[in-house]
Amino acid sequence: MKINFPIQLKDIEFKLSYGPCYGHCPVYDLTIRGNGKVTFTGHDFVDVPGVHTTTVEPKVILQLIEAATEIGFFDMESHYDHEIIYELLPNGTIDVGLMSRTDYPMKTLEIRIGKQHKKVKAYLGVPKRLDEYFTLLNELSGAILWIGVIGEEANA
Repeated sequence: MKINFPIQLKDIEFKLSYGPCYGHCPVYDLTIRGNGKVTFTGHDFVDVPGVHTTTVEPKVILQLIEAATEIGFFDMESHYDHEIIYELLPNGTIDVGLMSRTDYPMKTLEIRIGKQHKKVKAYLGVPKRLDEYFTLLNELSGAILWIGVIGEEANA
């Protein structure tokens, strides 16, 4: 999907939500607007619960757009909810199947850049580049200061 530039900063928004899991996963909502306003709402298992705001420079917005483009965000699946597993069978053939789980946090990322809009729900079988983008959002927005250390459960 092609983004049509130029785009006004007011027409850009990134929303990231981490849902609960069967454990101590951080549960929060993060919004980064093109004007630089960052809003973090920590619900459970975060270092600093509640609503917090800060701002980021326009160059951060540019970095997030560039990274979203590089990972092909607007061309990704809308929902990742299973892992593909490969199995070597006793008869010497390889088979493929799907694996699902019920204990991971649901991560939802919604990006609006001008008229382009995409929402991706990431549960299981998430591409590595998308997980890395989640980390980038948390770090560049400053939300990592409120979240604390995101454990293995949250990155699963």
